Amino acid sequence: MVGNDLQMITGIALIITALAHGHAIDLYHTRLVFETVSFVGISNAAALVCYTFTNTKAPKDRLHRFMPAHWTPRFRVSYLFAVLFLALTIFLEIRLDEWSLTAEEPGFCYVTTGLSMSSAGHPVSDKGYVATTAIWLLLVMLGALFCSAKFRRPLLILSGLQFPLHLYMMIKLRIENQPYLEGESENAWDFGQTTATILLGLAIGQLVHEGVAYLKFENGLKKYGPQYALFPDDRDPESGTLLEEGFRAIQEVKRGIDNTRDTRDARVGRASDVERHGESSESHELTRTPESTPENRA
Repeated sequence: MVGNDLQMITGIALIITALAHGHAIDLYHTRLVFETVSFVGISNAAALVCYTFTNTKAPKDRLHRFMPAHWTPRFRVSYLFAVLFLALTIFLEIRLDEWSLTAEEPGFCYVTTGLSMSSAGHPVSDKGYVATTAIWLLLVMLGALFCSAKFRRPLLILSGLQFPLHLYMMIKLRIENQPYLEGESENAWDFGQTTATILLGLAIGQLVHEGVAYLKFENGLKKYGPQYALFPDDRDPESGTLLEEGFRAIQEVKRGIDNTRDTRDARVGRASDVERHGESSESHELTRTPESTPENRA
């Protein structure tokens, strides 16, 4: 969720920047923006599948008691991204209508080698691709927000299938059009590359941190048993002695409870035996009452 939050902020900022510049951005870079923010939508859909199907649908925080379950901050950010992504899709479809190979000004077309079939017509094929992938992604995001838990696997698969598609399109689009770009090279190390590297480093660091914590937790479960789950946040190796003492104390308390239960059961058993013995003695005495003796009967 931390990585998803960072990507959502970056994706929303990128869409707003593209829409704010409008026709000042050429068609090639507008298409690149679409491919880039599609990655954000895929990541958001996958994260929401995990986030939605937990107890966050019914928050227990007092502040959220009066707030609808689907109106928490992460849901609102997802709604905002979906609306902006739809606006970007419509904007790109309109820009593709301006496709021209004979325009006097550059920026009204791009090289499509490897992006579509050689016999495909442009911009019809490009518009079809943009519309299909955008609708697909928006439906997956809405499904991750509102569908029940039984759809979590199909939603993860449908969102994951778009990742290699957009990755291929982005790489191929840059490789084929890079030789024809004018002005400063896009490969120069500037603010954009620095920001992306920092965000990537944060994501990798979070992944490594949680992976190590997961391995430690698994090893703790194998070594100490289920009681280790009582200390999920204690991951300091030096506190192992304290944990072991805590586990031993828990075991002693459990043994004491078991012994008390066994003793109580034994007492109850002896009391039942005494009661049954008393009942049998009483029955025997009743059989020997004066009315039942042979002399009295005679």
